[in-house]
Amino acid sequence: MTGAFAQPVISKIGIKSAKKIRFILSSLFFGYNFTTLFWSNREMVNIVLVEPKIAPNTGTIGRLCVNMGASLHLIEPLGFVIEDKRLKRAGLDYWHKLDPAIWPSLDAFLQAHGDKRMWFATTKTDRPYFEADFQPGDFLLFGSETTGLPKELLEANKEKCITIPMTPEGRSLNISISVGIVAYEAVRQNFETFKGLM
Repeated sequence: MTGAFAQPVISKIGIKSAKKIRFILSSLFFGYNFTTLFWSNREMVNIVLVEPKIAPNTGTIGRLCVNMGASLHLIEPLGFVIEDKRLKRAGLDYWHKLDPAIWPSLDAFLQAHGDKRMWFATTKTDRPYFEADFQPGDFLLFGSETTGLPKELLEANKEKCITIPMTPEGRSLNISISVGIVAYEAVRQNFETFKGLM
């Protein structure tokens, strides 16, 4: 079943029912990426964490994804294992509702989704995130807590780089806070679509 084939089915049964079906399929066929195959472009947005290092941050972001109807993509290498108790503790009782897509590398992710609309969060641009024109299904990429997104990726996508304005006294924000700020701006801009997930 391809994502394109599944879209008419999802439209008929509704988004919430499709989420339940996806979760059941992922439970039965552990390790198979039904997020990409079955759900293509039906989420509010796609949150992409490139080589995240800290389990509690990712757990908090996972909780956020469940609450806002977003997909979570994790790009290896990770600084923790998915079974990490700190990950699930930060995600509270939400983590089991997630079906995160785990990619072996950034290249593998870009090969699969390179033609999609993407935004790149970084401190190395002057364009504030609220000037971006977010649309449902967009991919929001965030780098690791220690190094951010790769320089070559940012240079190749300068027109899609966004940042969160800060005072000179600040250097950066916690990644889970950053994801929340940017992701809910996408919700604000597309609130009519978001209502269908509520």
